[in-house]
Amino acid sequence: LPDVNIKTFHVLGEDVPDDVGRVSKESFQSAIGLENFGNDNDDSEPAFMLIPNPAFQNELDDLLDGIQYAYPSSTTFGGIASTVSSLSRARLFRYDASDPQCIQTLADGCVGVAMQGDLEIKTMIAQGAKPVGGVYRVVSGESSTIKAIALDEIATLNEKEEGEGEEMDEAEQAKAAAAQQKAMIPKPPLAEANFLMKTLSDDDQAFMKKALLIGVERGG
Repeated sequence: LPDVNIKTFHVLGEDVPDDVGRVSKESFQSAIGLENFGNDNDDSEPAFMLIPNPAFQNELDDLLDGIQYAYPSSTTFGGIASTVSSLSRARLFRYDASDPQCIQTLADGCVGVAMQGDLEIKTMIAQGAKPVGGVYRVVSGESSTIKAIALDEIATLNEKEEGEGEEMDEAEQAKAAAAQQKAMIPKPPLAEANFLMKTLSDDDQAFMKKALLIGVERGG
């Protein structure tokens, strides 16, 4: 990136001050490895890309609050490092062109890239997820609470035709058909999620126990 000052940094949980607002901005910058960054006469807004280890989530709010405190006009974006299996640990990688010896593979904390200069950052919210189950209709609700959902057979069939589904033997097809018929009965979302989880593989069940996202699309 031409005309952009770039600095990478790595911060551990114990490095992040938990008393943001009671320490000076300079002290916070120094604590997370950004001493003197953004303190020159450059009027451009700094930007920070953060990639924390999943275990860093308890300190992440303090880090975000501190960056907002030390750099009030900054933009912060990024995502949590992930793995392909719940049994493996995420790895973080750091390199800094200003220090050729700075080539690190890290297992803890958060790595970040601080940028300032001739650049414009546009942020958006996105979260990766593996789709499970079918397409459902909201059949009962109150205010912002979804009380009951039921499988939309036509929408689910259309979605399967658009994707490249795996071939199933007769036993698997019969099991899937029975599950689909049961899913067409209106029930609370949590009850449907519990039923759906029983039809998934062990790995998918482990991921579903950690987090479940429900996307809502307005009809019409």
